[in-house]
Amino acid sequence: MKYFLVLACAFLAVAVVACNEEMKKAIKEAIETCSQEMGIAKEDFKKMKEEQVDQEKVACFSECILEKQGLIENGELNKEKIMEHAEQIIEKFPEKREEFLNKVKEFIDEGPKDTGKCMTGFEFLMHMKKTAHELKFDEGPMDDE
Repeated sequence: MKYFLVLACAFLAVAVVACNEEMKKAIKEAIETCSQEMGIAKEDFKKMKEEQVDQEKVACFSECILEKQGLIENGELNKEKIMEHAEQIIEKFPEKREEFLNKVKEFIDEGPKDTGKCMTGFEFLMHMKKTAHELKFDEGPMDDE
């Protein structure tokens, strides 16, 4: 569960350390709902973390989480909602605000490169995970939930 909370937070809150309590709760609810809808058992999370399941399942799970958050609508990134979330996220890292927001906007403007099933959300989360690492947002304490 921790891995997918972190993965979801890679954009939804750029690492658990950056999530406010309201965002954490919404992310956990989205994870639970998407898990139930997709028939993903708790044991499957470890397999996903270790990349032992097909990419489409992981991609669709990622996209489901973003849809539940309103960050993707009809397979398209919701720029306005994403930028709202980005503004909330960056509050804990004001010195990196401009760089972070530029990276978010840049990805949205360029759009995903892979147009396969569920790839919009997956690519976006992977981009944000990379951004979090580059900006060192992922060096804080992690939630074990």
